[in-house]
Amino acid sequence: MKLLKGWRLVALIGIVLLFAARVYFAFEKQENIEKQKNMIDELSRQQLQDRIDNPPEFEIISDSTMDNLEKQQAELDSIGRELEKNRKKFEEQMKKLNK
Repeated sequence: MKLLKGWRLVALIGIVLLFAARVYFAFEKQENIEKQKNMIDELSRQQLQDRIDNPPEFEIISDSTMDNLEKQQAELDSIGRELEKNRKKFEEQMKKLNK
């Protein structure tokens, strides 16, 4: 009878130790997850700070450069209109030759 009671005590201690181990590892896992989240947050902050400190470079276009670009665009538009007129004339002449 004493042997049976002893085994019950050993089994009870074993169950308590297993439960304690599960709780311990659950806390360890939670701590690791929090550490990883903190590392990700820190990396995100560093990347954001790097972007703030070193913004991408943009070329600033002056008013005179913008005016020149607008003039060139107007010239290209007029050339395009001329080409369209010439294409229509060419098509008409080809039709006349084909008749």
